[in-house]
Amino acid sequence: MNTLIYRQNEKVDWIAGGGARRLLWAQAALVVVLLIVATWQRNQIIHLGYETEQMARSQEEALQIHRWLQVEAESLSAVKRIEQVAMRQLQMKSGQPQERIYMTTPVGVVASVSLDTEVARMADAR
Repeated sequence: MNTLIYRQNEKVDWIAGGGARRLLWAQAALVVVLLIVATWQRNQIIHLGYETEQMARSQEEALQIHRWLQVEAESLSAVKRIEQVAMRQLQMKSGQPQERIYMTTPVGVVASVSLDTEVARMADAR
């Protein structure tokens, strides 16, 4: 589209005056800037994808360690294991029935505990 520009009472063709070249360079510069921005965004997306994948692997490892620690804690707090440690390392002996201690709780429940049974028996205090 040829547009006429008037300068000091003379007609000048806008395209012949170099305006088209400037417009073309401006458009080319804009395209280059947009390509740079698009490339940068793509690289950021790829980088964030790698970070997300690494964090997911770290989370899975942490969950496995957590499960292992839960199993370890359960095995260490097992009554049978505690009894074995008490007998072997601390050289304790199993309590005899006459050595049992009966305790009443505030709600009136009596508990009978013995190391050789592994189970605490609960009975009503009626």
